[in-house]
Order: sequence, then structure tokens, then C-alpha cells
Amino acid sequence: MKRLPSHTMGFGHALNLVNRATELRGKALAGAPQATGAGLGYQLVAQATGQAVADATTFLRSIEMIAAVTSGVAAAQIVANPSNASTWTGIITDALGWVSTAAGVFATIGADAGTVLSGYPQPS
Repeated sequence: MKRLPSHTMGFGHALNLVNRATELRGKALAGAPQATGAGLGYQLVAQATGQAVADATTFLRSIEMIAAVTSGVAAAQIVANPSNASTWTGIITDALGWVSTAAGVFATIGADAGTVLSGYPQPS
């Protein structure tokens, strides 16, 4: 294709600019599919591990809420009938154990997500 002088105005000049931009883009993207794929892969892994931690946070909050309600009901029963306090204090202890277990699950998922992400090759 014959190139028009750069001072030429009109369609030909615009076409030359498009051709030149396309040529430069092609040179800039040479070898880029691998880099783009690696970047996309890393981004997907980062999003997945972030979602796993977010889900673990939701789980922990849900268990905390259930434990708080359970403890509140147990405390009300203790106040209403102190003679059965030992039964209800055991339930409160169990509820606190649920939260401790959920916190352990959260910590494990967070650590595992960090391990997965740090072990995934980062794009250069």
C-alpha cells in the first residue's frame, strides 16, 4: 500500500494514521498473549481466594450471631429459673465453643488462601 505524505489531509491521511497505529500496536503486543494470559490467570486466582475469605467471614459472622442469640436465650432462662442454671450455662459454653471453632475455620481458610495466591506465579 502506498503511503501518502504526512502533510496530506483527508481520508488518505487518516488511513495512514490508522495503518501506522495498527503496525505499532502489533509490535507492542508481540508476545503479549502469554503475559495477558498469565495476568488474567493470576487475577482469577486472586478473586477466587478473596471470595473464599469473604465466604469464611460470612460463616464466622453467622456463627457469632447464632451463638449470641443462643447465649441470650440461655441467660434469660437462667434468670427465669436459677435452679436450672447449670443446664443453661453448659449451653452458653457450647455456644462459645462454636465461635472458637468458626474462628479456627476462618483462620485456616485465610491462611490457605494466602498460600494458594502466593504460590501462584505472578505475571511479570
